[in-house]
Amino acid sequence: MTRTDYAVRATAAGGYLRGFCGSYRGCVSEAARTHSLSRTAADALGRVLIAASLMGLTLKDDDDLLTVRVSGNGALGGLIASCRADGYVKGYAVNPGAEVPALAGGTTDMAGAIGSGTLTVTKDLGLKEPYVSSVPLVSGEIGEDVANYFLVSEQTPTAVCVGVALDSGRMRGESTQVTAAGGFLIQATPGAPEPIAAFVESAVVSMPPITKLLAEGLTPEGVLTAAFGGLDVEFTARAPVGYRCDCGEERVANALASLPIRDLRKMRDEDGGAEIKCHFCNKTYSFGKPALEELIRERMAAFLEGLRSNEREK
Repeated sequence: MTRTDYAVRATAAGGYLRGFCGSYRGCVSEAARTHSLSRTAADALGRVLIAASLMGLTLKDDDDLLTVRVSGNGALGGLIASCRADGYVKGYAVNPGAEVPALAGGTTDMAGAIGSGTLTVTKDLGLKEPYVSSVPLVSGEIGEDVANYFLVSEQTPTAVCVGVALDSGRMRGESTQVTAAGGFLIQATPGAPEPIAAFVESAVVSMPPITKLLAEGLTPEGVLTAAFGGLDVEFTARAPVGYRCDCGEERVANALASLPIRDLRKMRDEDGGAEIKCHFCNKTYSFGKPALEELIRERMAAFLEGLRSNEREK
């Protein structure tokens, strides 16, 4: 992550429009290094990371969690990104080394790389059950697919633009170099008149590629101002964003402890321990026999306490 990674939020048209825009070059670069992404995977996952982060900025509470899953039958196999309300994001590609031939002009054949499938958004807002909604992919271009999700699942007119620019001079064995990455999201707020909704639909069409604007030195504030098309813009927040995995030994141990006791015993007796690898940062956590034995004792104690509680309630 670099210090230039940040996002802004703003309102326009008397509050009938709200927008979010960020620069994510460091974020996508970190993802490319962490997962040794091919050019195709870096472009695709980068777009999903940016989109998820911008969507995360729309969440209300710090503990809210949003996950975007792109499932397709193309070479990439699928893309996942997850973030909270602060815009920090993590993710991975199912097939990080997948590569497809570029289109004319050198652009990524995103539709071919992803294939046909679905975009699924899961929001864990601290309620009894998370909110889950899936929509068919309409183009594989990510920005268009996320905009379609908002229109179909949340009935909110939304313009979404995400982009990643990569160094075309990459040599064999070198990591994928990200030269620019960013995106913006503009929405009509509830009660907005029809002309506002029509404006949102045209916001992306009238803009040059966001990677070109960022590479030329335009800031997220400048990009969002241009996207609002001359409307009076009021910026209300500016905060750092980036790639960050929040895994840890305690969290992984809690996930391991949720497995059935028979599975924990099998790991202890047959495997001699357990190794858990985080998909988001590739860090491996090792749990030997003593650690598994402690987890089993804790699970058994909780199970017996539950039985005693049931007996007392009868």
